[in-house]
Amino acid sequence: MPRVDITFDDSLVDMLAAEGYRPEYGARELKHQIRSLVETRFARAILGGEATQGDAIRVGWDASAEQLRIEPVGNNAPKPQNVSKAKNTAKVEELSATGERESGAQ
Repeated sequence: MPRVDITFDDSLVDMLAAEGYRPEYGARELKHQIRSLVETRFARAILGGEATQGDAIRVGWDASAEQLRIEPVGNNAPKPQNVSKAKNTAKVEELSATGERESGAQ
């Protein structure tokens, strides 16, 4: 069966504990918070390709942005990219596509 391993970090648990309980509603508010925040965002992550079968992810709460944060962990974490190499490659591809040459290049 396809599976994605999920770890909920303390930032999300703390936010849900603080925001998800209302004495007049009991745990219904917590269930609503989980559905509206966690389930919806996780479904979007799967549909958008952020999480696929076999991935391991960490789900947390970004308090400054007031939104759920999904981060890959383990083997599916993104590899660091050499930014200058990526910029140079993009420039070469752009020049090749337009047929232009850099000044000084013969």
